[in-house]
Amino acid sequence: MMNRVAMGLAITVFAGAASGQMAGIGRVGVLGGVYDSELDVPGFGSEGSTEPTFGVLAGYTVAFESFFADIGLEYQTITGDGDNSADFDRTDVLVSVGAFLPRDFNASVGYRFGYQGDGAFDDGFYQETGPFVGIGFPSFGLGSNWTVNTSAAVNFTELDLGGGAKADFIGFSGRAAMSMKGSPHSFGLRIQRFSDDEQGFDLTETYAHLFYQFSFLGMGG
Repeated sequence: MMNRVAMGLAITVFAGAASGQMAGIGRVGVLGGVYDSELDVPGFGSEGSTEPTFGVLAGYTVAFESFFADIGLEYQTITGDGDNSADFDRTDVLVSVGAFLPRDFNASVGYRFGYQGDGAFDDGFYQETGPFVGIGFPSFGLGSNWTVNTSAAVNFTELDLGGGAKADFIGFSGRAAMSMKGSPHSFGLRIQRFSDDEQGFDLTETYAHLFYQFSFLGMGG
C-alpha cells in the first residue's frame, strides 16, 4: 500500500493531484531485521528458527485527484547458518490502487506476487500470490519537528509449493515511520506475520524490520 512517510512530499503530491494534475512520488530504501519461522506437522513434530535478514526496497506512487496507484518492490536475504536454519531469498512485488479519504486517511486494495528461492524472483522454495487490503491512518506530530505515519494491511495469499501442493496464507502487517517535517528521509519499524493451520500442518512466518527510506518527487512535482 501507499507509503506516505515524508509528509512534506506527500502534501505536495496530493495538492498537485487534487488540482487535476497527475503527480508522482518515488521511494528507495534499505531494511534489516529478523525472520522467524515455526512449522508443526502432526505426527512429525515441530521445528523453527530465527535468522537475520536484510534487503532493499523501491516503489512509485502516482496520484490524480483523490485516487492513487502504487507499485512496490522488495528484495531481502535470509541468512541462516545451521542445518535447520532458514536460508533463502525473498522477492515481493506489490501493486495497489486506493483513495485519499477525509481526515488524512487513505484506503487501498492490491495484489502481492511473492517469491522464495535462491536469488531474486526465484520460486524454488515456493511462490506466494494473492490480494490484500490496507488503510493508512492519520499522521500525527511528535514534538514540533517530527511526523509519525502508520498503516496496516491484511493479506489473503496462496502458497504454491510445487507438485500441485498449495496452502492458504493469511497475513497481517503494520508499520510506523517517522520523519522530520518536510524532509525526504524517514525511518521506522514494520512487522509482517503470515500463517496457515488448515492444510495438515501449522506454518507461521514473521518478518520484523527496521527500515530507512528516501522519498523523491517525480512527474508533476
